[in-house]
Parts: sequence; C-alpha cells; structure tokens
Amino acid sequence: MMSKAHSSHQGIEASLRKARDSIYWPAVNSEIKDYVQQCSICNEFQSKQTKEPLMIHPIPKLPWSKIGTDLFSIRDKDYLITVDYYSDFWELNELSSTSADTIIKCLKEHFSRHGIPNTVISDNGPQFTNDAFRNFADEWDFEHATSSPYHSQSNGKAESAVKIAKGIIKKSMKEKEDLWRAILDWRNTPTQDMGCSPAQRLMSRRTRSSLPIAHQLLKPEIQKNVQTKIRIKRQRSKQYYDKGTRPLAELCTGDYLRVKPTRLGDDKWKFGKCVKKHTLPRSYIVDIDGVQYRRNRRDLRLSREVPPPEDLHVDDHQDINSHDKTNGPTVKDNEKPQEKHQFSQPNVRRSLRTIVPPKHLADYVCK
Repeated sequence: MMSKAHSSHQGIEASLRKARDSIYWPAVNSEIKDYVQQCSICNEFQSKQTKEPLMIHPIPKLPWSKIGTDLFSIRDKDYLITVDYYSDFWELNELSSTSADTIIKCLKEHFSRHGIPNTVISDNGPQFTNDAFRNFADEWDFEHATSSPYHSQSNGKAESAVKIAKGIIKKSMKEKEDLWRAILDWRNTPTQDMGCSPAQRLMSRRTRSSLPIAHQLLKPEIQKNVQTKIRIKRQRSKQYYDKGTRPLAELCTGDYLRVKPTRLGDDKWKFGKCVKKHTLPRSYIVDIDGVQYRRNRRDLRLSREVPPPEDLHVDDHQDINSHDKTNGPTVKDNEKPQEKHQFSQPNVRRSLRTIVPPKHLADYVCK
C-alpha cells in the first residue's frame, strides 16, 4: 500500500494526500513518511537546498594581512587577481601560463611590494594544492586556506574582484583605452559608504592620476574607523542576503547523506557517508564509493536510507549468512532474499492508565 501511494514519487505530502482517501492503519502517516524519506529514487533526484545564512569573514585589523586570490580567463587570456580583504585593493597579472611556478612568481612580486600577508585564501585549483605552493607558504611564513570545492562563495572577496576586473577589461577593449589607466582610476575612486578609496585604505594616501587634484590632498593621511565602516557595510549585506535562508544542522561522523552532483548534465545525488568535519566551518570530508571528497554543507543532504550491506557493522565472530569456503555466501532455500529497503515497525505509544469498568455496570449480571 505504501508503494502504491508513492508510485509516482511525488513526495511526502502528495503521498499522504493520496493515501488518506482510501487506506488507514495505526501510524499510517509516520510509516508513509519514513517510506518516502528512504526512497532511493527520490533521494537521487532532488532539488538544490536552500541557502544558509551568510557567514562573514573576520575583519582584518591591518591592510594586506588577509588576501584572496583567484584565476580567470577572458578573451582567450588568463589572469591572476589578488585582492586585499581590508582595503578591497587588488592586483592584476596577465599570465603566460597557469602553472604553479608562474602563480608563485606573481605573488612574490606582490609580497615584496606590500608585505607578506598572514593569510592567503584560494580555491582548490592544482596551482594552489601542489607541493610547490605548500613549500612557498612554509618558506614565506603565511597560512594558506582553501575554499570548499564547487563553492566559490567561500572566497567571495576574490570572486567580487574578478567581476569588477572583467568589467574594466571588457570596457577598455571596447573603447580601445589603456587598461592600466582605467585600473588606476578605479583604485582612486571612493568606495560607496566608506568615504575613501581602496588606495587610501591600503597606502593611506591618494595616488596621482590624470584627474586634476590639489597638492594638499596627495599628502599621506591614515584612514580612521575603517573596521567599523566595513562591519556596518557587511551587516547590511547580510541582512538582505539572509532573507529566505535557513541554517542547516551540522553533520556527525558516520551520518549517511546524499552529495550534490558536480558534473554538467548530471542531476543524480550520490550516496555517501560523512567521514569527519573539516577545520573550516561548514566544510566536511565525505566518502563516496571508497573515495574521500571535501564538500560544503550546502551540497550535502542528510539521508534516512538504509546503508549498503558493506557498510553494516558485522561482528568478527558472527556472520549474517552461512558461508561456504569455496562458493562464498549461501542462502537457505526457505529464506527469501532481503529487499532493498527494510522498514522497522514504529513504536506506538500506549497509555499507562489502569482500565476500570464503569460503575453503572457494577450490578449487572451476565446470564
């Protein structure tokens, strides 16, 4: 009956509405709900999960102490962008190749100009996850953190800088203007709600451009209350972003789950198991068919499906079935093979009150 009620895989509420008109037994709603939640087909073809509330990076106390970096391509050219989390000031490099050695050389040039940052955030591209970049981080004494795979929002500062840089490059090519002069003008433009430009926040001074400016304004001046302005700006963005979001429960080691597909054209959520929680928030290590991956919590959905037989715990001294040393596991003739899904009967709560006959029947005598 549960299978017939869920024959078209319409979901929990639709299956319950279909069953209410014709069938009933104790705890029918809870059993149908459990049945639908453990349906492998419904768990395999699911929609995206809702967004979680925005998680804001800690605001740096000093310029160029925390930077983000990313690669992007436009008009058949590769670029490296490096952005400061404090000032929004970014450096742009046109790359001859996207190898790790080229990336490291560009970053060394930036570090020699602005100083060595405390933290560098990047994605999980091969340029940033190889031994050469690890040795570079150890030698230059900075912490390297990577965002969750297929979750570019974790490195949102770099993604935002890429968006701005692409717009400047396209417009400069269209107008056949000097790209670097356009970048200079952007760096000297005051940021909205900040009252100062990225160049002022990074270098505590304006840089001279083609626009006429008083000599007095080019003198160095430390910008005050930058952290407070950044905090107010981010809180405003978080307030708008959090509309329609909800937090997802944290996963525990051993939880069975479904992992969002990553390949184009693939819409099947794969069955997996949570191995452990990553050091970064909302990031987990999951096992899929014996291979471990790192994924963001938004790409993981808890599953109530029965785990595959190889994941079930079996005592070393007891076997589920009798085994033949030559032919492997055997099943007795009078035993039916187990179904793909097994459902345990729910524990129905019974009243603990003592049943007492009504008093008006005390004098009644049964003939």
